[in-house]
Amino acid sequence: MVTFIILQQGIENTYQTIPLLRCLSNQVEDSKIIYISDKESLAVVEKLSYIYKTIEWGWAYELKQKLKEEEVDYVIDLVNSGKSERLVNKLKLISFIVPVSYWNNLLVKLKLRKPEPDLPLYLLYFKAVSVFDVSYDDQGFEV
Repeated sequence: MVTFIILQQGIENTYQTIPLLRCLSNQVEDSKIIYISDKESLAVVEKLSYIYKTIEWGWAYELKQKLKEEEVDYVIDLVNSGKSERLVNKLKLISFIVPVSYWNNLLVKLKLRKPEPDLPLYLLYFKAVSVFDVSYDDQGFEV
């Protein structure tokens, strides 16, 4: 059993994760997805069949307590904020982060790294889970 925690905030970004969630559940055998997001976004995600459990954002300590009984293997951090970083540090798990970040943009401006090609956000999310050989299935945002 492979268990993923998806960290996300905002309805528009939650909508962008639908292809990733579908592909993770279909392409990674025996996977469970726990989705952590704000209250408004959870209303969208709770109805998806490939979500095992949804949890509302809170303090890192509270989230750690809620996740204690779950045997979580990986964290996929699509937020990449201080709050999500504290949670990942408290859980002490392997995490995967979307390559769009402040530091990445800074390195591009300093010409120490080449810029990412102009990809839509939902395709950038697949770069975070490229280790699992998950690829986009061209089904769009259909549920």
